[in-house]
Amino acid sequence: MKDDMSHGWLLLLVASALSDLGYDNISELSDAVNRFIETGSALDDETKNIQGKAAWSSKEHRDAEIRRARSILGIPNTPLNADKVKSPVELKAFKKKVQKVALQVALSVIYLGLKGTGRFSEDELKKIFFSADLTMAEIESGTNSFENIEKELLNRMVKFELAKVNTTGTIPS
Repeated sequence: MKDDMSHGWLLLLVASALSDLGYDNISELSDAVNRFIETGSALDDETKNIQGKAAWSSKEHRDAEIRRARSILGIPNTPLNADKVKSPVELKAFKKKVQKVALQVALSVIYLGLKGTGRFSEDELKKIFFSADLTMAEIESGTNSFENIEKELLNRMVKFELAKVNTTGTIPS
């Protein structure tokens, strides 16, 4: 459940970065990323899903794709070694390191899912993830919080929907 929450918060951070770039259909992208996580293909095409699922089910393929995404995003490959943990303080530091690596892997998978949609150039994706990285740094420093980001994103979505109503005169479904 904690991993799912991390994915959700990361999607929220990426969505916030996407909003800054003017992309408005965040739920469509979230669905594409979820499809990618499940099948290895972000496209909503049965043939692509079957082909992606066959490749994605191979651990070697998944690992290679995640390593490639980490390299593109500039995420270091941080080795984890629990054997060196000898005290409660070291255990706490190790847990924090594991959580950071899990978030980095999740970011890599989200990157692959967004790339798989074909809607973004590599430069656009780098900007999106750079923005998400800056937001994570703000959270780590205490100058921002997930709650503030969630409120800001919700306000943007409401403003976007209201703008649709004002433009068309009808309430969007």
